[in-house]
Amino acid sequence: MTDISENLEKPVPEKSVNAGLVARVERAAHLYYLTGATEAMIAKEMGVKPTAVRDWKKRPEWSAAIRYLRENQRQEATDRLNLLAGTAATAIMESLTCANPSVKLKTAQWLLERQNLGNEITLPSFDMDFDVMEGDKKVLEYLQSIGKF
Repeated sequence: MTDISENLEKPVPEKSVNAGLVARVERAAHLYYLTGATEAMIAKEMGVKPTAVRDWKKRPEWSAAIRYLRENQRQEATDRLNLLAGTAATAIMESLTCANPSVKLKTAQWLLERQNLGNEITLPSFDMDFDVMEGDKKVLEYLQSIGKF
């Protein structure tokens, strides 16, 4: 049987000590970035003094963790926007084919304004109090006048 005191005297490999510290620094950086926790809050959560957290913030692992979180957050936001783009396009198409001429016209104006950003095309404003046939006629005339139909 092995004496417990023999195990206590054995040196701890440097890698495992460093790996544990790196994991703690990364966890603290996550708490800081994702929850907005202060140094004191992080210290309390992790059972260390606030000065330890201050020291951790100077380590390259801290900077790397924050950089990773920022990049990951940007990518997730981009992915979500890309998913929503299809839904938005469907809503625009539905608005363009809506029975309400006012909705149709406003959607067409909005769409054309965005398509022509930077092309300095001024869209006329239409009186929204018109009947369906007159409204459709005005939209068609306008689209033909700018070569979009």
